[in-house]
Amino acid sequence: MGLMKTTPDAAVPKRAKDNERPLIDDIRLLGRILGDVIREQEGAQAFELIEKIRTLSVAFRRDADHEADKALKKLLKNLSGDQAVSVIRAFTYFSHLANLAEDRHHIRRRTVHERMGDTQEGSIDVALSRLRWAGIAPKTIAQTLAQSYVSPVLTAHPTEVQRKSILDAERSIAQLLAQRDSIKERSSAFDSKKGNFVWDSYLKPEYRWFNGKVSFKTIGDKIDPSRTVEINHPEGGPDQPGARIWPFKVHRGKQAYDPENKNLLVVHTAGEDDTALWHNFDWPKAIQTGMRTAGLPWSGKYDFVATEMSWPLAHMVAPKGDAVPCAQCHSDAGRLQGIDGIYLPGRDRNRLLDMIGWSVVLVALLGVLTHGVIRICVLCQPKKG
Repeated sequence: MGLMKTTPDAAVPKRAKDNERPLIDDIRLLGRILGDVIREQEGAQAFELIEKIRTLSVAFRRDADHEADKALKKLLKNLSGDQAVSVIRAFTYFSHLANLAEDRHHIRRRTVHERMGDTQEGSIDVALSRLRWAGIAPKTIAQTLAQSYVSPVLTAHPTEVQRKSILDAERSIAQLLAQRDSIKERSSAFDSKKGNFVWDSYLKPEYRWFNGKVSFKTIGDKIDPSRTVEINHPEGGPDQPGARIWPFKVHRGKQAYDPENKNLLVVHTAGEDDTALWHNFDWPKAIQTGMRTAGLPWSGKYDFVATEMSWPLAHMVAPKGDAVPCAQCHSDAGRLQGIDGIYLPGRDRNRLLDMIGWSVVLVALLGVLTHGVIRICVLCQPKKG
């Protein structure tokens, strides 16, 4: 079980599939942590007893070691009441932890299948597909479900009643396992074989005219590799009444394209087969599989072209501390420097408007100064009588 100590990789059954290794790693991690807790809370003697029982059990179960079986039975028979409670409690906790790891692995495997566009055994998709292959009409299925009787059934082993504190602890452990997967997945994105990824936060959006419509490149569309290829293009302009200046998050990168057919290539990236790019980093294999799946021709050649994709941002009003100052937009190198079709004070220049504006400022200043001088002169005059 790997309850207390890390089992060497050589001890992992050879029949274990690669997709089961994350589950094995999770169980080992939780088992190590449980062993540390037992050693701390129950003492080294209790830890060694539980570890010895575990070792003998594994030897008998995996290797059919009958001497280990005899030693295990003798050891269990001579346990005191307190020792028996400690052992039972330890293996019960381990079973709970293993169940949490298995639940997490089911979610992990389902995510992999969904990303591959595949169906998973035991899913509703598979069940419905089999009904369809069997020639059962949807109407028949609906009638059957409408006439079905659903009732809860208690098996011979009813679910153990648990305190809320234990349930909360199990939920916390499950959340930590999910976070661990997320960290692993994010760190794998920085694999140098996949190229260079740049992660950042508090980035300034880019601003464009937007009327709510977006046009997309579709599979097979011709491209101009001498220019940056827009995967999508926000529609709109200053001459359209419904268009607005809108913030966008822009993803920039490089994608494979066919230099002869002049179109972007469909690349099979994720999956556990030997043609997936993230599996073996073989571009020709991944492209061949992707293009064959898409039903498109491929010349057998590939190169890379700069691409960008724009995501419109929709957010609530920012807190006061994050509000954008006027100068962020009304300046030469401000946020709106690429927006055309409008006159933006502080960014744009018009000699006539500048002259009129400065003239107004000058006249206002002269008026204030004249008014001040007159008041001073009046106050300085000697009072009569």
